[in-house]
Amino acid sequence: MAIECRHIYSLGSTCRCADYLKMAGLRLRSSPFDWIGNGKSVQNVLGWCLTDFDGFFEKRDLERMDHELGPRRTYWYRNRVTGFVSAHDFVYGRPFDAMYEEVKDRLYRRIRRLLDALKGEEPVVLCWLARDIPFKLDTFDMQATVDAFRAMRAKYGDHVDLLCFVRDGSLEIGRPLVETPVEGLRVVRFASSGYDRNDVRIDNDEEKVVLAELARYSAPGGKLSNRWRNFRKWAWRSKISRKGNETFRLFGIPVWRRKV
Repeated sequence: MAIECRHIYSLGSTCRCADYLKMAGLRLRSSPFDWIGNGKSVQNVLGWCLTDFDGFFEKRDLERMDHELGPRRTYWYRNRVTGFVSAHDFVYGRPFDAMYEEVKDRLYRRIRRLLDALKGEEPVVLCWLARDIPFKLDTFDMQATVDAFRAMRAKYGDHVDLLCFVRDGSLEIGRPLVETPVEGLRVVRFASSGYDRNDVRIDNDEEKVVLAELARYSAPGGKLSNRWRNFRKWAWRSKISRKGNETFRLFGIPVWRRKV
């Protein structure tokens, strides 16, 4: 029987973790780490949750990276203090100052949502996926992860669980190893044959392991919400970006507009 949980959040290390939650019908709410590359260590990410994200996204700490344009035509910015990379937020051609305020407002809405869930009483599952592309990762440190997780539970309570996916080349493909060093912490180690040549975000072996593990959970309305998102992706292909807005059209009729 699936474990029902309405608060499931991605901690990174890249946007692929949020993609997997969406594919599993579990991403009902956005996380501040959804679209930020933070592949240093899971204990570093948990450390920001412990400090209530104080000084997490200051304008003076952001520096533009050399590879400016990604697949969605965005500037990449690296935070000198946190080491995190914002790859999808700063739209090409728009002034940095205006975009910074929009990104900061959106980011801190997600931060407040996550902290409210952590400070509440309902079960919370935090998911971390260690990836080596495109961000270089430190070696996964089990003891440091255990210590950071214990600190999280000491501050927020036993309703917080942590699920970590870690690539391990010593294992056989298709035979993941699940470890539970302490109650509430679940580490899934797995081997992978590599990434798709056409898209470095896609790792078929990784996807099978992660989705099989996420099948243990269910979120109220999650599957239905996921189907609705897939329908929107199919139906609203005709979109027009103009003056910082995106207009989505269904059969030529404008049905949705949002600021980007």
